[in-house]
Amino acid sequence: MFAYSIRSTFLKECLPIHDDITPNAEFLSIFCKDVLEFLTFVDVLHYTPLKPKVEERLAKISLETPNSSSPATPHVNVVMFGLDAVSHLNFQRTMPQTREYILQEMGAGYMGGYTKVADNTFPNLVPVLTGMDIPELTAACWPVKESHFDACPFIWKDFSSIGYRTSYAEDAIGIGIFTHEKKGFEEPPTDYFLNDFMKMAENNYGHWKTDISQLCYGPRLAFSMLLDNVKYMAHQMGRDRPYFQFTWATSISHDYLNYPQKVDAEMREGLKFLHESAQLNNTVLIIMSDHGSRYGKIRETFQGKMEENMPFLYVVFPTWFKSSYPSAIRNFYQNQQKLTTHFDLHEMLKDLLDLSSLTETEIQRRQRELSATSRGISLFLSIPSTRTCEDAAIPHEYCVCHSMTPVAVSSNDVEDVVSAAVQKLNTLLARHVQCSQLEKGEITSAYNVGLLQPYAAGLSDKPLEYAVTFKTIPGKALFEATVMSTSSLGNGSRIWNILGDISRVNAYGNQSHCVDDYTLKKYCYCQM
Repeated sequence: MFAYSIRSTFLKECLPIHDDITPNAEFLSIFCKDVLEFLTFVDVLHYTPLKPKVEERLAKISLETPNSSSPATPHVNVVMFGLDAVSHLNFQRTMPQTREYILQEMGAGYMGGYTKVADNTFPNLVPVLTGMDIPELTAACWPVKESHFDACPFIWKDFSSIGYRTSYAEDAIGIGIFTHEKKGFEEPPTDYFLNDFMKMAENNYGHWKTDISQLCYGPRLAFSMLLDNVKYMAHQMGRDRPYFQFTWATSISHDYLNYPQKVDAEMREGLKFLHESAQLNNTVLIIMSDHGSRYGKIRETFQGKMEENMPFLYVVFPTWFKSSYPSAIRNFYQNQQKLTTHFDLHEMLKDLLDLSSLTETEIQRRQRELSATSRGISLFLSIPSTRTCEDAAIPHEYCVCHSMTPVAVSSNDVEDVVSAAVQKLNTLLARHVQCSQLEKGEITSAYNVGLLQPYAAGLSDKPLEYAVTFKTIPGKALFEATVMSTSSLGNGSRIWNILGDISRVNAYGNQSHCVDDYTLKKYCYCQM
């Protein structure tokens, strides 16, 4: 809810348009009035009040808060802060101050084998927030792309149901997680929902635009406003008001590989303030990404291909939490070099809903019943070292558990593989007459793929597999496809099957303005 005020150019003071600002108001819009009585939008401010309606709801829910002497099962706040499109290695390169602080001063653990399970942000965060993949989400609560997401079982609903205040905030609303070519929410999905505020700021005084994101809202970085919101929430809720907060920062990292370094010092100082002021003493802090950089020159390299598949995940636990649940914490740190995914993070979030699941007895029981082939395994359990990408539901084209040997782009097999990939693209575009049919252009790289782990698809013969990068005409799109053959036609040619999605490696900009299907945006080249 917004409250409005005018800053007079003569009186130099704020004059409220509405004297009856309600207790639920979170946002303040400021205008300037000139001598001709024209209003000019100047700024927006936000804060985190205790909302009477929220507090009334929570008063009806019995919830014990943790303290050192309480025999009751404690509860812990959960704060998730995400940076879009930052690989684990790029986090180390561009945010060394933040990384050093959370490791050395805050005692964070990290997942070195953390691997994405889908192409872009939306299908990678849905597993984190719901435990579902996109087909499952579609079947459960999102039947058509014109549907809203209000009915979907997001993890914040589970926290809300047991007495938590909930918060959701992101910037770059035009390409938001649930709003980019999608309908978003009809009603605010959480008790504190900053997106309406960020959208107003973006539309009215957003500037310094990169490819598709605006870095600044007025005099401040959009990132800074999100970080401030984390600090406001921690200060207001403190130790005695349990809360779940999900924040996603897109503008600073989506478009340019090195831009996160612009906020490294600020992020470190923000975390230092929260840590040294003891405002995180009852909080599990999760700092993460969805995938690595998907576009740009680095993505055209072998290094960039690997990094795109491996986002970062760091978790900070309170001291009392570590001592209260030693087996769970020991397992977490032992999982640091194992194969993990967004599905596993969701299972960990579920454990944080009910900490009785982390007692020594429960961890031992759950470990005995654990299946090595479970798609999602809580990071508080010991993940089997024999786990494969197939076990973890990592699509074959995103699996990093293989070797890649360069092959000549002029070979017959590679030519056939790229032809099969272009044919698949044209099949996807066939129903959209406004999109050009694509032709094969330059083949820029080709690799023979060999799995480092056993191939678990039940085939008696080792399949022949290639990863190829190629351009298409028109539009000079750069695509990457993983293609496999398990049989030949007997005349020297083979049957080629595309594995999973074909990835777009360079930015498509406005080339696909004529389609609103988010799954086809990266493929379509509009004819007009």
